Amino acid sequence: MNSPRLRLLLVRHGEAESNRHGRFLGRTDSPLTARGKVQVRSLADVMVEESLVAIYTSPLRRAFETAKTIALHHPCPLHVDDRLLEQDFGRWEGLTFEEATQRFPDDFAAWQADAVLSGPTGGEILPQVVNRIVNLYNEISSKHGSETVLMVAHGGVINALLCALLQTPLRWLWAYRLQPGALCEVLIYEKSAVLSQLNCI
Repeated sequence: MNSPRLRLLLVRHGEAESNRHGRFLGRTDSPLTARGKVQVRSLADVMVEESLVAIYTSPLRRAFETAKTIALHHPCPLHVDDRLLEQDFGRWEGLTFEEATQRFPDDFAAWQADAVLSGPTGGEILPQVVNRIVNLYNEISSKHGSETVLMVAHGGVINALLCALLQTPLRWLWAYRLQPGALCEVLIYEKSAVLSQLNCI
C-alpha cells in the first residue's frame, strides 16, 4: 500500500468529573480530574517521539488541558477550534440517563429509537456534529500533506469523524467506544481511510 497522504491522530480528553458519574457532558466546561491529569501525562509521554506539524483542540478545558500537556513536547502550532466542541446536549446537559428519561420521556424515547434523526431536547442532532467536524477535517486535509496532525476532542465528536472517514453508518456511532485519554490513528489515502489504532491508552 502507498504511503498515506495524511496521518491523523485523534485523542479523547482525559477524565472529567461528569464522566465519572455517567452524566451527559457536552458544553459544560468541566476540568480534568486528578485521574484525568495522570492519563494525559501518560499519553503525552507515549507521544513524545511523534513528529506533529499541528495540534487542533476543542476550547473546553478538559480538551484544552489535554492538548496543552501533549504540546509541551512539540514545537508546533496549537489551534483552538469550536468545531471540535462536544455535541450540545441541550436540556439534558448534566443529567444521568435515568434523569433524562424521567424528565423528557418522549424525546428520550425518540432519541433511543433513532439517535440520527432525533436529538436531545433543545440540543444538537448528530448530522450537525458530523457537518462541522468534517468541515474542519477537510480544511486540515487540504492544508497538511504527508504529515501527522493531532486533534484533541470529545468522544462523540471523534466518533462522528470516524464514522465519516470510515463510511460507517452514523447510527453505529457508539460502536467506537473511546476511553478518556485514549488515542486513535487514522491513515488517510487518496480514496480510503484506514483505522490503524483504536482506543490506545
